Amino acid sequence: MDHGGRTTGGPPWPGGGRVSFEWLDGVPLLIERWHVDLPEAPDGVAVIGCDGISDAYYQLYTDARDVQRIYEMSLDDGVWKLWRDGEPFSQRFTGTFSEDGKTIAGRWEIEEDGKPWKTDFDLTYTKVDLREEVVNGEGGIRTHEAAFTAHTISSRAP
Repeated sequence: MDHGGRTTGGPPWPGGGRVSFEWLDGVPLLIERWHVDLPEAPDGVAVIGCDGISDAYYQLYTDARDVQRIYEMSLDDGVWKLWRDGEPFSQRFTGTFSEDGKTIAGRWEIEEDGKPWKTDFDLTYTKVDLREEVVNGEGGIRTHEAAFTAHTISSRAP
């Protein structure tokens, strides 16, 4: 699989997954929910928001393993980035939107014990549905749903 000139070397995950992005009603927060069709990979939820003073974006992450993390975030010129420095390892994600906005080709990387960054896994989000819903007759929630596939690069334990 090619991700902007980078080819994955690992085997594809058996299965895939689903992710949805939905605005929280009445506030400028985006909720991301995902389910992975692989028992070793955790399902989870993230809340994406902005610090109104600094204009810095953050993602608050939690998953089925009871892991919580805070990532800094940027979204510029069709590139979505998440990163965090911390224990037991640092992480970063870079995802590039296709020109038609229907896919995001991304890569998660990790850095452990001061060693060079290495690819954890690549994934591709593919938009499968866009729907408008009315909630309590007061307004719409815009929900983006996507399927994703991933290729494992490392066998790092969670």
